[in-house]
Amino acid sequence: MGNNYTMKCFFNLPSFIYSIANLLSDLGFKPILVGGAVRDHLLAKPCRDYDIEVFDCPSLDLLVPVLKQFGSVCLIGKSFSVVTLRINHLVLDFSLPRIDIKSGKKHNDFNVLISSKLSYSEAASRRDFTINSMGYDLINHVLIDPYDGFFDLNQRLLRHIAPSFIDDPLRVLRAAQISSRYGLSLDLRTINMCRSIDLSEISKERYYGEFQKLI
Repeated sequence: MGNNYTMKCFFNLPSFIYSIANLLSDLGFKPILVGGAVRDHLLAKPCRDYDIEVFDCPSLDLLVPVLKQFGSVCLIGKSFSVVTLRINHLVLDFSLPRIDIKSGKKHNDFNVLISSKLSYSEAASRRDFTINSMGYDLINHVLIDPYDGFFDLNQRLLRHIAPSFIDDPLRVLRAAQISSRYGLSLDLRTINMCRSIDLSEISKERYYGEFQKLI
């Protein structure tokens, strides 16, 4: 893990999330809450979907016995290093750290490199915007923020993380729906980058999915 701790804090999450995290920690793994759940908690918005990235875990198979103690486990996403846990109306996706490497011109042409030994900043670099790159250490109760997402969130600013932003044209639609949903201003460099991206490869279904989130 990198030294990207920015502040001590405590997220008021469902208690079973901390119970799962403690069991994973007992096995030597490092569970980090990531993505939109971190952003939404900091904005005091409700959340029903949680993404937890598990560092220092060599295989998803080691997570399954722990997760089955709490609810229904689905392995459909295993090829992408994701296992899903459903507990009543809540959905939790557990994954191993990965990097996405562009392999073609289409928006979904990526090779996935999975490695439990990636630093948090390396794993978070594949995400789209800084406000989605923050992590919450479920064991040490600290916010991990390698790309200044907390600052941008307080400034109500939506900013891309890296030049690789252009590798996925769907991110242009995500920029539109996220900035609208959360009342954010787009960073000028992000706007210029969005204008340079060809959207012709995006399917109607993906357009519908992003506008559905907006509505």
